[in-house]
Amino acid sequence: MGESFTVWAQAKEAFAHLFLLYDKTHALFVRAKKIKESGEGEMKFDRTKYYVLLIFSGVWEPKGEYFSDYEGELDLENWFLTSEGLFLSKQQQPNEDEYEFYQVDLSRFAQK
Repeated sequence: MGESFTVWAQAKEAFAHLFLLYDKTHALFVRAKKIKESGEGEMKFDRTKYYVLLIFSGVWEPKGEYFSDYEGELDLENWFLTSEGLFLSKQQQPNEDEYEFYQVDLSRFAQK
């Protein structure tokens, strides 16, 4: 797309791998991917983005999955992992100077 520069536009039906993290505290792998987008809008701001977190043991046994969707302007675009869990950016932020995260407690997946 574009005349003076190249932009790779992913089809809204396509999935995208976002990250693969290893939680050494709980010996778990966490994989995130965007499953698809829905909506009639041409811009991603007009669409709903659907995500799945896949949780695996250290030997790749499935432990759980978590589905979420983000409507509007923001995507799942920031994440980090600590001993306290996985932190994912919220879909709505109070303002551009503050950033809020959801916290996913991975310890419950380690006990399964």
